[in-house]
Amino acid sequence: MRGLLAGLERKNGWTLAEHAGAVSPDGTQRLLRTADWDVDG
Repeated sequence: MRGLLAGLERKNGWTLAEHAGAVSPDGTQRLLRTADWDVDG
């Protein structure tokens, strides 16, 4: 969530993972690909 709110120039799996301190974007990409998002929530 912090990555989405951060002032990053680009927001994708790689940049969000780097901002979170992850070595690779695998976990972030998996989350973005498989999560059920409630647009109205």
